[in-house]
Amino acid sequence: MIWQIDGEKSAVGFGVKHMMFSTVKGYFQKLEGKIDWDDENPGNSEIEAIIETGSVHTDDTNRDKHLRKDFFDIKNYPYMTFKSTKIKPIGENKYHLIGNLTIKKVTREVNFEVVYSGRAGTPFAGDFSNFRATTQINRKDFGLVWSAAIEASGVMVGDQIKIELLISMAKEYSEFAAA
Repeated sequence: MIWQIDGEKSAVGFGVKHMMFSTVKGYFQKLEGKIDWDDENPGNSEIEAIIETGSVHTDDTNRDKHLRKDFFDIKNYPYMTFKSTKIKPIGENKYHLIGNLTIKKVTREVNFEVVYSGRAGTPFAGDFSNFRATTQINRKDFGLVWSAAIEASGVMVGDQIKIELLISMAKEYSEFAAA
C-alpha cells in the first residue's frame, strides 16, 4: 500500500548543542515523500523522502539565514533526501529503519529507531497513519563543517545532531476503488 507523506501534518525536527551548554532546536517546514508499506512483511517496505533545506526554521531569522548559507548552501544543495535500504521489526510496532541520507551530495547510512503509532480512517478524508523516528548524526560526516571557537575552550556548534521525525501519512479513499 502506497502512502504519501503529509507535509502539512509532519515535522522533521533537530537539536544541536550551541556554545557547549545550550541546545538549539529547529525544524524543516517543507518535506514530501512516499512510503510503500507491506503490512504482511514490513521488511519489504520502502521509504523515500525529500526535505527542502531552505525551509529550515529555528525561530531566529538571522540564524536561519546563516544555516541556509553557511551550513546547507541552499543555492547549490536545495534538498536533502532519504531512501530506505532495510526495515527490521524489533518489537510490537517498533522498527529499525536503515537507509541512505544525502546532505550536500554526501550520502551516509543512518539508522532510525521507529515507533509506529497506528492507522485510522474516516469516510471523507481517507486513511491516515503515523510514526515517530529518531536518530543522531555527526554533522561533519555530511559536510556541515562550519564552526567557530568560543572563549570557554569549545566550539559554537556541537558535532552531534539529534533528529526526530513525526510523520503523518495519507492514503485517500477512491470512490472507484469500491466499484
